[in-house]
Amino acid sequence: MNKRISAVIVALLLGNFGFSQDDFRQLTFNRITEEDGLSNRHVTAIHQDKRGFIWIGTEDGLNRYDGYGFTIFRPDTAVSDGFQHAWIRCIHEDQQQQLWVSTAQSGLFLYNRKEEKFSYAPGFPEDAMVEEMVEDDEGTLWLAGGYRGHAIVASYDTSTRLWNIRPIISSIDPAMGILPDRDGYYWVPVRDNGFYRWNSRDGSVSENLKQQLGIPFVDKMVADATGTIWMGTTFGLYSMDRTRKIQYHGETAEGKKNGLNKYIFNLYKCEEHLWVATEGGGLTLINLANKAMTNHRHDRLVAKSIPEDFVWAVYEDNAHRVWGGTYASGVFVYDPMMERFPKFDPGGNLDKVSQFMIDSRGRMWWSNTDVLMMKDERGLHEFVAGKSPGSISSTNILKIFEDSRGRIWFGTWNGGLARYEENTQSFIMYGVAGGRGRMRDINIQTITEDPVTGSFILGTWRDLEVLSDLELGTLKNLMDSKEEPNNRIQCIMIRG
Repeated sequence: MNKRISAVIVALLLGNFGFSQDDFRQLTFNRITEEDGLSNRHVTAIHQDKRGFIWIGTEDGLNRYDGYGFTIFRPDTAVSDGFQHAWIRCIHEDQQQQLWVSTAQSGLFLYNRKEEKFSYAPGFPEDAMVEEMVEDDEGTLWLAGGYRGHAIVASYDTSTRLWNIRPIISSIDPAMGILPDRDGYYWVPVRDNGFYRWNSRDGSVSENLKQQLGIPFVDKMVADATGTIWMGTTFGLYSMDRTRKIQYHGETAEGKKNGLNKYIFNLYKCEEHLWVATEGGGLTLINLANKAMTNHRHDRLVAKSIPEDFVWAVYEDNAHRVWGGTYASGVFVYDPMMERFPKFDPGGNLDKVSQFMIDSRGRMWWSNTDVLMMKDERGLHEFVAGKSPGSISSTNILKIFEDSRGRIWFGTWNGGLARYEENTQSFIMYGVAGGRGRMRDINIQTITEDPVTGSFILGTWRDLEVLSDLELGTLKNLMDSKEEPNNRIQCIMIRG
């Protein structure tokens, strides 16, 4: 089984494969273990940074996954990092792209990308415990944890680079999280003490919902788009709306068990769905609109089920792949692209494919010298070159481009520029006989849209052209062949 996940495919899929109602079904998962380079099978945290790397925390080191292999950071590796403990607690990258990592025993560490090593976060106590890291709407980084007999929260000022540590209550147990609400307050659960509403302006605690909840403490919490707070506990999953109405989600409206395990270990909200990682009950997906649930459990007879039911971490990345971390079986990954296009063979010699693209509608486009093909929900569509109106003049495609309005353009060799018409499934040609406008060179190697003027800049085999009027086909040549010894344009970038 090929466990490699291509970074190129990730970039193509951004925003195209979210979860719909049809996805609330049994999913298939690939597995990543120590055999693939993971430092340890006990996975505690997962996070994707802005550069696309997946960071996986375990009880024996931090792993950076680039889609091909792992780089491991821990005290005893050849990589010179500053970790004093190998057990990773949580991982977070802030809006300034600073990567913060906390370890289980104590300590907060900051990643130095240039030197590829971690060191203690400047100004933060080395003996403080950090259980969770979040950012509020203003971009302030908040930490929740424990320090010298107090459950604490701490905020980081990016301008002064100073920490402000605020005690919530006296407690040998740490604060497990911090969540801003819409009224300017913060919710802070403290293990074995309660669920507190904290005022960051004066440091006062106005509420403790321990008795109202009827449970000792809250482990994890997230807020949805309505302001409802979802709380994972050792007694099940609860939600609290803005009127303080609390609901238990361990059974259906008819009072029947719905398969959701009571021990909730982790929560992750993405768009309109919620992932629930449980201790012994696998992974559950909840549709926040209608509260429908799908439970994913280990099945020894199904090779692509989750590897075990003790799920400690869950994360959905920018390509809508779902990453799960288990207690003793490593990582499992659900990739929606692999299900939508499983081992797809369009026929013919694939070595001749010159261009490939997935557009914003989720359609696949590819070409070779003989045919241009498109795959959508209805099936395969072939477009051959021809001289009749509406045909594309050449299927020797050098560039496939989608503009800001979702229109698909094709730069061809010896066939000019083509624009696909959705309503008629035909093409409008530019720069060639029978088309709109004229071009000195009809070999289009690259296409770029000017975000200010809306015009299209075309790089050809020997020219630079600007298409400013799509209806008239107004084209302007920007190159002077007398002064430019080599006019072959292969790439264009517009600076903002």
